Amino acid sequence: MRHLDSKLINLKANYLQMNTYPMFTPPEDLAVIGAKNWKKKEAQRYFDWLMSEKSTRVDYFLKYIGYVLTSNDEKDLKEISPLLYTSINNDSFYSIREF
Repeated sequence: MRHLDSKLINLKANYLQMNTYPMFTPPEDLAVIGAKNWKKKEAQRYFDWLMSEKSTRVDYFLKYIGYVLTSNDEKDLKEISPLLYTSINNDSFYSIREF
């Protein structure tokens, strides 16, 4: 529990860094159309874009929460889960942008 407390303190300190956390902004032409209106080709483009961003986004998030992955996936998931919940359950973590 002490380890988790220190992670939460670290998360609070990183809260101040939100201005430097990059927005998760899909390609504008796809965002304007809206996912409900995508054809198969547009959905595939979005998927390809999302997969191309995945490693970078994971790296940013791990840096944001101050966590370094170990070689133990189960341990990582158990430690990251409460930090993930705490950070995304926060209005400053996300914003909805309209085009």
